[in-house]
Amino acid sequence: MVVALSVLGVIAMMAVPMLNLPVRAWSEAAVRRDLAAELRLAYVRMDDELRRALPGSVRHRQLGARHWLEFLTVRASTRARAAPAAAAPVCPLACAAPGNNDSLEPSCAESCFTTLGPWVGDPVQPGQDWLVVDPRMPGSAWDPYVGGSAVVAGGIKSRITAVTALPDGSRVDIAPHAFPSLAASRRVWAVAEPVSFQCDPGSSTLLRHSGYAIAAAQPTAFAGATTTTLAGDIAACDFVVGSDLLHPPRQRVSVRMRVQRPAGAGVGAESMESLWQWSLREP
Repeated sequence: MVVALSVLGVIAMMAVPMLNLPVRAWSEAAVRRDLAAELRLAYVRMDDELRRALPGSVRHRQLGARHWLEFLTVRASTRARAAPAAAAPVCPLACAAPGNNDSLEPSCAESCFTTLGPWVGDPVQPGQDWLVVDPRMPGSAWDPYVGGSAVVAGGIKSRITAVTALPDGSRVDIAPHAFPSLAASRRVWAVAEPVSFQCDPGSSTLLRHSGYAIAAAQPTAFAGATTTTLAGDIAACDFVVGSDLLHPPRQRVSVRMRVQRPAGAGVGAESMESLWQWSLREP
């Protein structure tokens, strides 16, 4: 009996490590699954937001290992009229000859124009949304952030004050402003608010900031803003923004992100990395 118990003890000592292998493999697979879920969640949230970003408004800032990606969220878009309407004008005369009141003209203190067709997107919110015309890229003469939350001479945005449905489009009233130029497509945008993604490996988080005012300089602090955590376990990230100088306002956005769990409880350190890219252009 003593011999048998001794043999069984030796066998048990040899079997325990072997029995631990499936448990460890399951634990490591669970960690990898959680990391993949973190990356997937981060991608889904960023993809949903960047699909509604105003082309020409994406900008990037880096301080050490921390990165910020900011853009203006589009509520809706449409095209401004360029010629007299078939029906009687609905806007007061501004700078054009009589009969062309409803067109949107550059270098003219416009306060009203009509669109060709309806707005495409969500309902425009007068008093909150901005009309943005001919955005190019941050840092250029057509920077949509110029002036911050104020209408300034030479800027490309003005506050929308009213939107009235018409049989063939909409009448749009804005705070009086002279836009320096119009895009060849006559595309105009209703912009809701700025949004920032903050990747901070120091706190292992990917954050989203919203509900703050447009600023000329890209912010890194968001007092009073609404901040939500999109993902955790962030170990490293890199944001790259490129603008197509030949075809503004096209932009390319690349995001590289790595998530990591340290070793512990018999499980080794695990990490996972993804690279995502977006192309922003006029619809």
